[in-house]
Amino acid sequence: MPSLRSYVLTRFILMIPMILILLTFVFIILRVLPGDPASAILGPKASPEQKAEIREKLGLDKPIIFQYFSYLGGLLKGDFGRSMLTRRPVLDEILERFPATLELTIFSLLIAFILGLFLGVESSRRLGSSFDEAFRFYAVVVYALPVFWLGMMFQLLFGVKLGFFPVSGRISPLMEPEHITGLYLLDSLLTMNLASFLNSLKHLFLPSLTLGIVLSGVFLRLVRGNMVEVLRLDFIRAARARGISERRVLYRHALKNALIPVITMLGLEFALLLGGAVLTETTFSWPGVGTFLIMRIRYRDFAAVQGVIVFYALLVALVSVIVDMICAFIDPRVRY
Repeated sequence: MPSLRSYVLTRFILMIPMILILLTFVFIILRVLPGDPASAILGPKASPEQKAEIREKLGLDKPIIFQYFSYLGGLLKGDFGRSMLTRRPVLDEILERFPATLELTIFSLLIAFILGLFLGVESSRRLGSSFDEAFRFYAVVVYALPVFWLGMMFQLLFGVKLGFFPVSGRISPLMEPEHITGLYLLDSLLTMNLASFLNSLKHLFLPSLTLGIVLSGVFLRLVRGNMVEVLRLDFIRAARARGISERRVLYRHALKNALIPVITMLGLEFALLLGGAVLTETTFSWPGVGTFLIMRIRYRDFAAVQGVIVFYALLVALVSVIVDMICAFIDPRVRY
């Protein structure tokens, strides 16, 4: 498999300049924007001497080029720097919140995939009908909906009016399971804590449903398009001629062949969701990396913001490479 190895190696090498360009861009933008981290940390009533002292402690009094190469040197050693606000290692703070983001991402993607898959298959089955038109209209509308608006509508309806689900947070006070993986649902199952499992599931439902519905339009259109092409192939006509039921033809024969590009999109959407759940986390006060990023932007915490962006960039790039590897393994034409 020499061609596959060279392809994977090339993809990993191409990750380096991409991350470096992104890091440089963010580093410069954060420092040219108006505002002073020392004032954000100490408050507007701090004296100039106090501000000068905090800038010196944070290394902000040094030339920008020196700060840049100092930060790059730390990254090469796996050091994401220390938060200007808490003085804790940025990577530790990110990893504390990452399980919450990962849990939200997994369930949102699961809802989007199941919903998009079912509606996409049914839309292709009723090609040209009013159902097909309605499903296509749904795909366009939900993808255009602002996530925060849909989230607030769900909070108002299911949380405030009906009282079915909590509208914020990840779990109720004193209900947290023993921390093993940081994923509350998994930790609840591992410790056989049914009360924590149900409570965390109720908190997870609305934010994951919000994000899942918005993304389901992408999968619906992709599944529908691929299914329409596959249903025109000869082996589908042969299956129907043998008297196989239409549902079996759709879900057993056509769907398998239509799923390859959908799986590719699934991997890419997973990577993008990890970095794109910021608005959902903010709307539902979900204690993930997105909420952490918004809070640190307000305080102009350069180190934390840079750390989160680099972390996300590495994660997205890694998932993209894994997806490319799977595609190259399935379809050798991709390698050339």
